[in-house]
Amino acid sequence: MRALGERRGRRREGKFLVEGPKVIRELIARKAGVELLLWKEGAEQKPELARLIAEARALGIEAFAVSPALFSELVATETSQGAIAVAPQRWSSLEEALGPETTDEKAPPRAIVVAAGLQDPGNLGTILRSARFLGVAGVACLAGTTDPWSPKVVRASAGTLIESPPARLESIAELAVLARARGYRTVALVARGGRPLEAAPLPRRSILLLGAEGPGLSTAISDAADERVTILPSDPRAESLNAAMAFAVFAHAWRMEWARPDTVPACPGPGEQPSR
Repeated sequence: MRALGERRGRRREGKFLVEGPKVIRELIARKAGVELLLWKEGAEQKPELARLIAEARALGIEAFAVSPALFSELVATETSQGAIAVAPQRWSSLEEALGPETTDEKAPPRAIVVAAGLQDPGNLGTILRSARFLGVAGVACLAGTTDPWSPKVVRASAGTLIESPPARLESIAELAVLARARGYRTVALVARGGRPLEAAPLPRRSILLLGAEGPGLSTAISDAADERVTILPSDPRAESLNAAMAFAVFAHAWRMEWARPDTVPACPGPGEQPSR
């Protein structure tokens, strides 16, 4: 479990760590293959954790209490909720994110995002969460991007990592071959020099290329894109958006242009409860 705290260990084992009874219970409910549950000795007095332990043992999942000192060495947060579990990584395929091949120019609108070198785990976790919320079909992580199975990404994704896992992408060339057969165009989000997002004709089937915090996309990737767009500030003196916020702005703009009215839930009226 110590090894799973590092990217090299997670890659070698093909597993990752999950903290907190709520997320662990979600994993178990989704039959995500939880293999081991540990909790801080004494925390089993909490009703929520006691129920989780009973549920795990009933399903044959190994579950043990460990000393507070040892538990603190295994968790990544200073204020842990007292439980940690091990589960297998389950990646999506790039083909699954892009959808089936088609020559129909009026194929259903679809968008995915490629994280090309993002290094901040919080940004990547938020992008995973926002992509699902805004109807983006998938997230692909280009080689060199931060590990989506790190504890910080798992926490920031709020369970989306489990429900809609990312795809691995070794090279932009690999993406180009698959995208071309499915009618996609690539859109590079650049800090400056691109067409203003408000004026850009966003492709019906879009692949958003999102670069690293600070340096952004490499010149080779941005120059090869079909479109280059920039989110302009209302106040020229304002600080730039972080990567996760910039993605959310783009994804919402794409949805406003291409989402069918019947795919966007109506807002509840006064006194009504949101539909689920």
